[in-house]
Amino acid sequence: MKLTRSHWCPQSLHEGGLSDRRNLIGPVCSVYSDVVYHTELTSLFYTIVSGSRYLQRETQENKLKREASAGELVKMAESRVHNQFKLTSEDHVEVKVGEEVTLPCHLSPDTSAVATTISWFKGTECIYLYKNGQVTERSGYEGRVSLITKELKRGNVSLRLRDFRRSDTGFYICQVIHGEQKDEAAVSLLVREGKCSRTPVMFLNT
Repeated sequence: MKLTRSHWCPQSLHEGGLSDRRNLIGPVCSVYSDVVYHTELTSLFYTIVSGSRYLQRETQENKLKREASAGELVKMAESRVHNQFKLTSEDHVEVKVGEEVTLPCHLSPDTSAVATTISWFKGTECIYLYKNGQVTERSGYEGRVSLITKELKRGNVSLRLRDFRRSDTGFYICQVIHGEQKDEAAVSLLVREGKCSRTPVMFLNT
């Protein structure tokens, strides 16, 4: 006797919510063996039920494991984002004695530098440190150097130097650290000499 859908889709399963899944059951209904058909149908029914109730039966331990696993991926994603930044600057900047000057340095692409550690060096000497929102200035630069704090969110880590002195000339290095990522950029600070005006001198023969 050839089995048909009507023989093996009893009313009890229709009432259980399987009537709308006939396309899934259909291929099984063409099997000629009662045993094979019953096994396949039971397996399908178990999969549907266990899938819908899995979260209800999940233990608290497994939930915590899932959350921890997701947290690891989030950290990996954040790490990849921050590992992409590079520092850009200019070769040199000129300024007159007594004036204010900005040593340019930016994160590229634009990335917030608020949570980073920013260090400015003159040669090998660290003259300015920004870490965890706290600022430390080396003696001789106190009150003369600062970051443009409102620009940190845009990746602007330029150093502002006031009351420029001839002794301030030299190479400055900006270093930014975030996690395991670190990058540096250098800029040379030069004195801009004032232009000398030449006044013609007239000699009169007497």
